[in-house]
Amino acid sequence: MTIKTNLKHRIRNGVLWFRIESLSAGTRAKSFALPRVDCLSLGPSDLSFNRETNPEHPLKTEDDCIEHVVKLLTDTDTKLCIRNYQSELRNKYLDMGVTVLIEIPSV
Repeated sequence: MTIKTNLKHRIRNGVLWFRIESLSAGTRAKSFALPRVDCLSLGPSDLSFNRETNPEHPLKTEDDCIEHVVKLLTDTDTKLCIRNYQSELRNKYLDMGVTVLIEIPSV
């Protein structure tokens, strides 16, 4: 299924959500923020392995990556989701411009 076909299907049937799992994808986030792409998702473990194998990359920390993607998504309709799993970090990420959070519910 091509991206265009996938977009048409999602427009009719649901949410179109892409995951950012590499520094390369993070630096090109705006190219994924196409019309009708609802959300890009970024998680700490997804990028940590890539950062370890690319120690000279300018995005050194998770926060660097988040700030960069937030900046790239400015003026688009695409939201950024962070899978942080720690409710105590909620306000930090919201203040950074993240709009969707996935957390483990407290029991």
